[in-house]
Amino acid sequence: MVANLLLDGFFALARPLLAWQRRLEEKDRLNDMPDYLLRDLGLTRNDLGDISASAEHRS
Repeated sequence: MVANLLLDGFFALARPLLAWQRRLEEKDRLNDMPDYLLRDLGLTRNDLGDISASAEHRS
């Protein structure tokens, strides 16, 4: 019972850290994309800074 509560607490604390790590990985993947692929997605290299800044404000 106590072990389950501790485990639930650990996972509750880990969830935001995992989301933050996922955002960093996605940002790195976008930064690694060539410009023509970004254009296909409707983005420019300048948009990437705006995207990461808005993600930081949401967290």
